[in-house]
Amino acid sequence: MHIFNSNKIMENKRKTIYGNAMYIALYIGGANIILALLFWAINLSSTSIGQYLTYFILLFGIIIGTVAFRNNQLGGSITYGKAFTSGLLISVFTSIILGFFAFVLFKFIDPAILEEVKELGVNKMLESNPNLTEEQIDMASSFYTPGWMTFFSIVGNILVGLLLSLIAAVFLKKTDNSFDNKFKDVQ
Repeated sequence: MHIFNSNKIMENKRKTIYGNAMYIALYIGGANIILALLFWAINLSSTSIGQYLTYFILLFGIIIGTVAFRNNQLGGSITYGKAFTSGLLISVFTSIILGFFAFVLFKFIDPAILEEVKELGVNKMLESNPNLTEEQIDMASSFYTPGWMTFFSIVGNILVGLLLSLIAAVFLKKTDNSFDNKFKDVQ
């Protein structure tokens, strides 16, 4: 897989953690956009399975991106903090891409989806609290606009990415146990 050997693509240019995150986020964002369009085309866009698949793709991207950064740019070792930062940055850039797509979808491609989402949201609110007044429902409904939905999409995906990055970093950290690293302060 060429993601793990990205030095060949960059021709000896070292990627920063930001560059790596943006590069990987393009793939994750693209995969999630294709998934969202597929679900939209077959009228499954309001099911929760799409959301879970989006999170799975994000987790997979965090793992692949961080491992690629660790192996190609850091010589095979990475601290927990740097692994977490890599995952979080991948999540932030992916969230921005998906937020932009959500805005275009809600505003231009299919504004009717926004009404479906609004209806589902109002129904869930009424299920959890049947005593809501019409004014409270109207207030909550005012947040179902392309701008607000984009904002909530970005923030929600970043928060999920934060959690996934915290967990993934535990498994992705790798200390440098080489002889040179053990005695680098002795010289």
